[in-house]
Amino acid sequence: MTGTTTGADDGPLKMRVLFGTERFSSQHSWGELTGLLPGSLRAVVDVRSSPPGAFAERARRESIDVVVPLWAELDAETIHGGRFGLIQQFGAGVENIDIAAATSAGVWVANMPGLNAVDVAEHAVLLLLALLRRLPESRSGFDRGQWGDPPGEALAGSTVCIVGLGAVGTQLARRLDPFEVRLIGVRRDVRRGAPPTTPDLEIVGADRIHEALMRADAVILTASHEPGRPPVIDRAALAAMRPGARLVNVARGALIDETALLDALNRGRLAGAGLDVFTNEPYPASAPLAHHPRVIATAHNAALTTSYFRRAGRALGDALAAALHAGPPPNALNAPTQPRQIHPQHRAEVTSGSQHDTQARSRVARPTVARPCPE
Repeated sequence: MTGTTTGADDGPLKMRVLFGTERFSSQHSWGELTGLLPGSLRAVVDVRSSPPGAFAERARRESIDVVVPLWAELDAETIHGGRFGLIQQFGAGVENIDIAAATSAGVWVANMPGLNAVDVAEHAVLLLLALLRRLPESRSGFDRGQWGDPPGEALAGSTVCIVGLGAVGTQLARRLDPFEVRLIGVRRDVRRGAPPTTPDLEIVGADRIHEALMRADAVILTASHEPGRPPVIDRAALAAMRPGARLVNVARGALIDETALLDALNRGRLAGAGLDVFTNEPYPASAPLAHHPRVIATAHNAALTTSYFRRAGRALGDALAAALHAGPPPNALNAPTQPRQIHPQHRAEVTSGSQHDTQARSRVARPTVARPCPE
């Protein structure tokens, strides 16, 4: 990366950043991030966005300094063919990025671990409570003769198994503890023990996960998933779960054998499932788990909150500042021996492009002015 400084005659540097989705959400565009970047970032940020399917081609073809893939794939061909010097994920998951190829190409890879942990943990609690209280069926209580339906179940006094005790799992345990539940945590390294915020959490090794499943009224998945690994919740795991248990997944869709889950739901083996993630996304609205009567499905939006958008925007500013000054980004996942140089332009003018890009760039003329995102 380059350590070029800004000259008085040249004007501020312009950093070109390409995002792998067209918007953060229906409420927030990527252009809004420029109002969240620190005033100390001595550069104008040229925000560009792309649908996931066109992201790789644009990352190879255009003169880009930093790419933010989100769910778009970044394979070795794209990484070696591009000119970007930093792959900055807008979250924790990097299974869609070829990190080995990035290292050999001299490209830094970084993520934002734990930044959305609270948001995702809250969503997991929401799904669990909605399943227990049968929230999707609540309208039936207004039918003639059905006032008071449907009866639900209390969370207090139950046993909840959290599979994965990273940042999300730890925050989830902290939020479930006041509900007076018995908590079981499944983690690979039992020597790490329970999170300090929930010292009474019982720790079980991953090799004993079926024992934990047998004891749980609800199972919540917050674990990471390595590509190519078999599902954690397969037919054997589903068979080990208590009849009438609930299953919630806010981690990765590939943690569950979806065919086996659908069978367990159809047979009534499980009382319900709350799913925010799916093996293949976007998950079609016509697919069986999206409209199953025993499923509460959300479209991978557990982390899509305004507060997370703001926090991640500020974290992105720190990463861009590091890239601008030739340093390693925060939370770097690799260490290229010969980092690829980036070449921010010494001018604030933005070249013409698509209408969407032009609208985004028109908001970057005053990077030091913080403009709050709408509530």
